[in-house]
Amino acid sequence: MNYTGPVVSNAGPLMVLAKLNVLHLLEVLYGRVQFATSVYEEVVTAGMLQGHDDARTLSLFLNQVKWSPRSVDTDEIPADIRTLRLDRGGKGYAGSGPHLAQ
Repeated sequence: MNYTGPVVSNAGPLMVLAKLNVLHLLEVLYGRVQFATSVYEEVVTAGMLQGHDDARTLSLFLNQVKWSPRSVDTDEIPADIRTLRLDRGGKGYAGSGPHLAQ
């Protein structure tokens, strides 16, 4: 069953699904998943520099399905979320959409 609304993910689900080698389930279940540039930098860029296999797995998957990170403008983040103590990645995906894959 394909979900039709926008789905946004933070780093955690992407890392776990990459470790389990089941990233294809994201495409099967949702068609497309959005993620912030800060999430990509945390999981793929930093992960590959640290030698994490799941970072390479995720990078290959993203290239295969042609999904790219999305830059999120601070104005897109709802005011109540802007006041929370989120790390850069959390703030990066908070404004991307209403449905979070967590």
